[in-house]
Amino acid sequence: MAPARCRLRPQARARRYLGQRKPHHLDPWARVVATVLGALSVLSLVSSVAQGQMTTLNLIVSLISLVLAIAVLVLLWRKESSAYYEAVKAQRH
Repeated sequence: MAPARCRLRPQARARRYLGQRKPHHLDPWARVVATVLGALSVLSLVSSVAQGQMTTLNLIVSLISLVLAIAVLVLLWRKESSAYYEAVKAQRH
């Protein structure tokens, strides 16, 4: 008699597969996507201010968001971040 195969439900197979994978870290491509989204945010802010569509509160919130986006982008594009991404990439391969 042939040995019985273990049949897992799709959810169990997915959990098993994900459990065997190495942790997924932020890939370098994410820096490019974050940069594009940050640029779109800046363009949107400039457009809204130029059209006079912003209240004072909206302007303050948008400026805080812009400062945070710039801080994130600076941290993502630092030399240390590039070294980290390279080390993670080398570990995966």
